Amino acid sequence: MYIPTTDWLGMCDIFPAWAFVLLIRVMGSQGLEFGISKCSACAFFMNLSGNKDLLDRRLVAFFASRNSPPEALALSEQWAHEIAQTDKVVISGFHSPIERAVLDILLADGCSVVVALGRSLYRKIPAHLQAAYYENRLLFVSFRNYPRHSYSNSQLRNWLTADLADEVVFAPFDDVSQLSTLYFSISNGENTHVVLIKK
Repeated sequence: MYIPTTDWLGMCDIFPAWAFVLLIRVMGSQGLEFGISKCSACAFFMNLSGNKDLLDRRLVAFFASRNSPPEALALSEQWAHEIAQTDKVVISGFHSPIERAVLDILLADGCSVVVALGRSLYRKIPAHLQAAYYENRLLFVSFRNYPRHSYSNSQLRNWLTADLADEVVFAPFDDVSQLSTLYFSISNGENTHVVLIKK
């Protein structure tokens, strides 16, 4: 089935994805804010498909690295069961193995989710997401209109996902994880509640 899309903000020609990533690498969260300030609204291309009202509820971003200590999976699964008992909406790329495991729990427990993509919207809804999509418990957000994931697009997706959220939750990660820059940058900010899941 083809997924209808909504072009919510429009393309920013001043700051393409690589420019946002460069600003983030050099300036951290200040670089992201500077890039956003140079374009209208959130200053980037964003397509939506699904229940757009989910963006009006309290959003909790979840990030889990591919480079995670052994205890990260169990802690993340416990967190997923707990957050699913609230009325909060979890937003994530759901791309790493732990993020995908958390997504399965959230969907099974009836939680609403926003799936942030580092590529264009799917032309067909993945089978495991169809039920939540048609129950209005799911929204797809695409930050870039490219057919495939890339490193720069995934970095842009992560930073903008965190920027959309009211709270940001990280599973434990190793020092070499690419999430460390995101974690330490937004932890120093004043507007977002940041949590690192611990035992």
